[in-house]
Amino acid sequence: MNNVFILNSKYCQNNSNGGVDVQLDCRFEAALTKDRIETLKPNLNIKYIPKVADKLFFLPGVSIPRVKLKQLILDYNIKIVRDIKEATAVFGNKHFISKMTKTRWYHTIPVENFKECFTLLEPHMDAKDIESINMALDHYQGDTVYSDWSSLYNFCNEDLNVYKNQIVNSGLVAQGKRSSVHIDMIHEDYVELINDLEGITVYNEADLIGELNGDDAILIDEEVFQQLSEMFRSSDTDNHVVAMEIMANSRYKESLLYLHIIFKEFYNVINNSSTKNHVNFKSLLSYLGKEKYGLASTLDGTVEDLKRRGVLTAEALDYLLNRYSAEILDGGDSACFKVKNITVAPEFLDEINQNYVFNIVEDYIPTISAEIDEEVQQEIDPQNLQWL
Repeated sequence: MNNVFILNSKYCQNNSNGGVDVQLDCRFEAALTKDRIETLKPNLNIKYIPKVADKLFFLPGVSIPRVKLKQLILDYNIKIVRDIKEATAVFGNKHFISKMTKTRWYHTIPVENFKECFTLLEPHMDAKDIESINMALDHYQGDTVYSDWSSLYNFCNEDLNVYKNQIVNSGLVAQGKRSSVHIDMIHEDYVELINDLEGITVYNEADLIGELNGDDAILIDEEVFQQLSEMFRSSDTDNHVVAMEIMANSRYKESLLYLHIIFKEFYNVINNSSTKNHVNFKSLLSYLGKEKYGLASTLDGTVEDLKRRGVLTAEALDYLLNRYSAEILDGGDSACFKVKNITVAPEFLDEINQNYVFNIVEDYIPTISAEIDEEVQQEIDPQNLQWL
């Protein structure tokens, strides 16, 4: 986090006496750099493991139903705290930074350019404004001044007498080397909180959500999936609500394949249901990394999520290919699926009277694990051989 110098030009105009009236002021605002934003994002490579007497802090935007935390609290004597300084584990998601910041578009002016311009405008300014800007410049460590368009236009106005009389190339002193950028300004209420996040690991809320629906929660297997599919095909919206409640209270990780298939085939029904805004269902969306207005699962996204959570199996791939092989053939190669070989239609096979397959991708050779290598080595170790 750093403080940026924001210029605010109330007006700069020629007066009736042939002079110029200028009113400039400035302020400092806390902003996040791109590098700092990256350090704040939840670390997907570090998993949260509950410990006895943990104290949990939830950053803005985290949607975890407190009622679901009840069992975790009882099992581990966990507490939810409001002060991040007391926390042993902090949870966020990909939205919490946007909840704590506001993105603004500013024009940038090198500090040295602004100082030259300010020197020319100073004789036409109020002493109080001059003092505040000089004090700000004395304490400012940055090399850029930021301004909105109206402020920039005001003090770079080529019609001002001060420019006509003192600058040959009017306005160039402030406009030179200018660019424009987006800056993430921190809401005043969250400046202290972001300071307190320095050096703290932020866990992904999905890790905690995955712990909440215990072994007693419903497992979505093939049979349950078929029942849920029928409910979503129904014209009765009450069926949709019940189906979504079952999904929200299922064992997420073990049900992951079918959850993604439901979001692939019935996302439009889910999107039209107000139940998607319920805190219980929003926790499922957060676990799956879904946006409120981007609910549909894709084949590649499904496979990648199964892999990321360690539940990708050959059986899961078989199920997806049996269900969506036509879609894969129509779409061709994707990030996860590749066309391995090609054959020809039956009438052409009859003509050549043989099976015909053209390989595009060579067969995959499985990696032999180190443990197997050691076992093999022991088997052929000369000391283990019995000579006749």
